[in-house]
Amino acid sequence: MLRRFLPIAVVLVIGLTLNPAMAQPADSAELPSEEPTPAPSEHGAAHQPAPSPTAAAPAQAPAHKAQPQPHERPGRHLHDGFYLRINLGLGYLGTVGTSDNSDKDLVVRGAGASFDLLLGGTPLPGLTIGGGMMSDTAPSPKTKGAGSNGVITLTSIDTPLVQNLFGVFVDGFPNPRQGLHFGGLLGFASLAFANTAKDEDDSATGFGAAIWAGYDFWVSDNWSLGAMLRLTGSLSNRTAKANNSEFSESHRTGSIALLFSVLYH
Repeated sequence: MLRRFLPIAVVLVIGLTLNPAMAQPADSAELPSEEPTPAPSEHGAAHQPAPSPTAAAPAQAPAHKAQPQPHERPGRHLHDGFYLRINLGLGYLGTVGTSDNSDKDLVVRGAGASFDLLLGGTPLPGLTIGGGMMSDTAPSPKTKGAGSNGVITLTSIDTPLVQNLFGVFVDGFPNPRQGLHFGGLLGFASLAFANTAKDEDDSATGFGAAIWAGYDFWVSDNWSLGAMLRLTGSLSNRTAKANNSEFSESHRTGSIALLFSVLYH
C-alpha cells in the first residue's frame, strides 16, 4: 500500500517546490505590493518627482508700491482763522438832502475813490464775523439844486463829499476752499463835507449799511487777491446854521464801487 501512495507524495512535493506562492496563505496573496524605494542620487539624496506644470505659481509682490501723498498743512487754502481784508478802487457817490428852510432837494454826486478795511475771525470755516470801516470820497462833486435865503449847504462849489461807514460785518464763503464770497455791513454812518465858502467842516451822522459780492484767487497758503462789487447806503441828519438861525438837514446817500481786494485768511 505504501508503494501505491509514494509516487503521489513525490509529485506533490515537487509541485510545491516549483510554485512557492501556492504554499502561502490566501490573505498574504491579497496584500498590495510595496513600491520600490527610489535609488539615491550621486549626492546621496533621493530623487524628487518633478513639480506638476499645473501647480499655481506663488503670487509676486508688486514691483512698485504706491507712494503716500504728502501731508497738507492745516489751514492751507481754507478760509478759517484770522481775517484781514483791504480794498481799494473807484466808486461813485451821491446824496440827496432836504432842509427845513427850503422847498427843494439838494443833489450832490460825483466819481471818486473808495477804501475798505475789515478785521475779523472765523467761528466756522467759511463764515467770518468782524468789524470794519468803508469810505467813499468824491473830491469834486457836481451839484443840482440850491437852498433859499442864501444858505450855504452841501451845494457849495468845490465841496468834497465823503461818506464813512463803521460797523459789524459778515463775510461768507459758500465753499471754504474757494474764493466766491458774499457779505454785508451794518453800523454807524457819517456824511462829511467841507464848507469852503466859510472854511468850515460839517458832517451829518446816522446809520448805514453795505452789501458786496466778490471772488478771491489764492496766491499762497493764506493770501488771496481778488475783486468785489460793493453797494452802500445811509440815512443821516445834521443841524445847520444860516442867518443866525438853525435848521435841520437830512441826507439819503448811496455809493457803488468796484474794488481791488487783498485778503489774508
